[in-house]
Amino acid sequence: MPSILFATLIISIFNYGCGTFQTTSKTTRVITVDEADVAMGEPEINVPTDPTIVGNDRDVHGCIRSAGYTWSQVQGRCLQLFNEGIKLLPVENGILNTSETQSNAVFQSFIIFSSDSLRAELFMPNKEPLLFHKTASNSILGTWISNNYKIEYENNLFIIKQNMDIILKQY
Repeated sequence: MPSILFATLIISIFNYGCGTFQTTSKTTRVITVDEADVAMGEPEINVPTDPTIVGNDRDVHGCIRSAGYTWSQVQGRCLQLFNEGIKLLPVENGILNTSETQSNAVFQSFIIFSSDSLRAELFMPNKEPLLFHKTASNSILGTWISNNYKIEYENNLFIIKQNMDIILKQY
């Protein structure tokens, strides 16, 4: 009989060492206690019923906004503009504004192109994305138009014009 107990003990130790036991995760809850109730000796415990889940902020396309993902219509997928887009900064009086206050991400705009480069999408702060279509051109790079906006490739940089005025420029 002792040999059966010893064998069982050895097998249990062996299984534990091999990781065959299942592990479970525990959920942590934040419990708040009102100090006035503690002073009276009757604490009231308030347990949140619907805690906010970080990263649970998907948009209608399934893009997780808190992770920096945005839906691109021309790419047909979620992407991070700051990783995949062509960065642009505002232009003031024809000069690219690279001052410390303007170079922050809040003021950056981004261009995303379709895989065939026939369409482009411009993302500007606090505005809906603008869709552009390439105009007929003999060059590989050309001009893309959307209403009164135009994307041009000039001196190896992309520029954005609104009503013939340069408003954004690649840096």
